[in-house]
Amino acid sequence: MIDEWPLRGNPNEQIGARHHIVPRFLLEMWSDSAEEIAVVEKSSGNRFSTNIKNAGAERDFYTYVGTDSELHGHAEQMLCKVEDEASSVIKNALGPFRAFPPQGEDKVALATLIAFQMARGRRTRKTLELQADLLARLQFATSTPDSLLDRLGANGMQEDLGDRDKLRDLIENLDSYEFSIDPNEHIGTMGQIALAALPLLMDMRWYLFDYGQTSLLTCDEPVVLYMHDPQSTDSLGLATADELWFPLSPQYLLVLTRHDVGPERILPGDQVTAETVNYRLVQNAYTHIFMTPGHDFMPTKMPVEMPLFEVAGGPSPEILARYNKPPTNRRTERRRKPR
Repeated sequence: MIDEWPLRGNPNEQIGARHHIVPRFLLEMWSDSAEEIAVVEKSSGNRFSTNIKNAGAERDFYTYVGTDSELHGHAEQMLCKVEDEASSVIKNALGPFRAFPPQGEDKVALATLIAFQMARGRRTRKTLELQADLLARLQFATSTPDSLLDRLGANGMQEDLGDRDKLRDLIENLDSYEFSIDPNEHIGTMGQIALAALPLLMDMRWYLFDYGQTSLLTCDEPVVLYMHDPQSTDSLGLATADELWFPLSPQYLLVLTRHDVGPERILPGDQVTAETVNYRLVQNAYTHIFMTPGHDFMPTKMPVEMPLFEVAGGPSPEILARYNKPPTNRRTERRRKPR
């Protein structure tokens, strides 16, 4: 019911719209006077320019199917609210009065934007899809048609004629199938991931690096986690990272760290660190890198691609090899109209 929706306006007004995976107000920082932004396609290296209304966007990316089997736009409208509250904080921090570090509710607003940015993109959605594929594959690889039908029957599902033969064909030809999840699964986890990240972000020390000129690029996954001295057994995550990097504009980099290196403040950046940051942003990008037109900060050598997650054990080397490598197909499930 619209009357129950806590935000102003129609909660379904974003259905059918292009949803920005990176906030449009941030991409504006990298655009020129015509609102054009330079784009590099990570997989191919192809370069082109586009209007920021199209950059980092996909139609109905956050539209979900509700329990009433109808399409809903609540998630996109909620993200717009998060972006609106954080945009004024960023503009005040980068403006003439340099309101940094943010205080109180302003700090919460910016931390909330970062928390959702870590969870809202195609990388997270593809990771969930591959994890679902892995779980299904493990289940089918260790089952028989009879055991699967018994399990379905225990859950109240009726066996149709030919189900047993279909399951046998699936198990015997598992490599010919791919398993995925509906975008609802990703949209439903965003809030949980963001709420878990929020207290960790608030506990870190905040610094803003000013490079004095256009020095930074950005990408479709602009929150970078960094370890000072990673070991081969270390798992990189928000709880283990030494620093978090989030470019706010081509000139300013927000750095959060768990180390106390003095009062939270604005610090000068240097071009050596800018090159390191840009390299990591390119490595972190999922499909696209964004730059200010006329300013090329792509590394001379592309970073090594990493798997979205790693599997330590399994029933066969083939299953391990399927996931312990970068995805060859980066496309994620698209929203489809409910049947």
